[in-house]
Amino acid sequence: MPKKPPEDIMVGVLGTGEMDVDQATTLLEDYMNAEIQGEESVRLIFPMVTGEFSDTMDELVNMATENSIAYELITNAEDKARRRFTEIAATARKTYMAPAPFLQLETILVEAPRAVLFVLWDSERDDEMQAVVGKFVDAGIDTREWTDGLTRLGLEDGDGEPSEEPEATDYEPVDVESTEVAVDGAQEPETTPLYSRTDLKEMSMSDLKEVAKSLGLPPRKARETMINEIMDAQGGEVVPEEAPESPVEPEEPSEVLPPAADLHEPVGGSQVALEAFQHRFLDEFQEMVMSLGNTILSRLSDLLDDKLADLGKTIEGVAFNLAPEPQAEPEPEPVQEEPQPRRLVRRK
Repeated sequence: MPKKPPEDIMVGVLGTGEMDVDQATTLLEDYMNAEIQGEESVRLIFPMVTGEFSDTMDELVNMATENSIAYELITNAEDKARRRFTEIAATARKTYMAPAPFLQLETILVEAPRAVLFVLWDSERDDEMQAVVGKFVDAGIDTREWTDGLTRLGLEDGDGEPSEEPEATDYEPVDVESTEVAVDGAQEPETTPLYSRTDLKEMSMSDLKEVAKSLGLPPRKARETMINEIMDAQGGEVVPEEAPESPVEPEEPSEVLPPAADLHEPVGGSQVALEAFQHRFLDEFQEMVMSLGNTILSRLSDLLDDKLADLGKTIEGVAFNLAPEPQAEPEPEPVQEEPQPRRLVRRK
């Protein structure tokens, strides 16, 4: 089988900040020397749309072309028709047509086996940059400020303290425990899955890759494929055991009454049995009549109570409608405090 080519490290570029292209090139080379192994390479991704493609990006595209670094573009039909953009697209490895360039960029970086976002921070658009870049950090993407020496960016928590590192995950890999179950003299290992399918579906793409890596699985671009492989590696789906059916208690045998005696027989054992049957029948019939009478009386009492309650509600409603409506004093509107937005912090 032919050897599969190595995956490129996807480097997204975002922002309209100004930067010396020689300094940017040096930082990119330092990153490549530290991260690239073997035959791996990087591929730059630029948003080529009006208002987001700066002069610095234009110079970076020229740098990538001169150094034979592959790059891709995210644009739309209107912007792609611009003259300068047409020249840039001619040498691009791939061009994406998307109405929302930042969302497309986030999707590409999340699905890539290895990815990082370089930000050209524009201080004149600080609030806008905070909102846009914060979404990439929330998605678990390694985000660094290119205009500040590739400093890693993170989000503050509610107390103003820096949050955990982006690559940190709430799911720490743990060894899967095994138990042996004897079946007809044989012992078969029964594995307990560490993560359920529901847990895996709620994870971000980066967390799924960490789980796959801990189980010795290669990263996949398709989310469902990765989930299926993780479940298989853990031993498959967990089928809940059916609760044992409760034992059926045997019914108590009903009392069998003695057969009625022949009236023409002489008084004796049969006559005594007949009299006992008659007394039992009369007692049970009397209990049935009394029970039926109590049921009817109880039902009539309930109906009477319901009618009285409905009549009381009707009288209260009429009295309420006839009474003058009191003039309530207006309550002062509560002052709502605006939530403090989270801010990006820089980690050296």
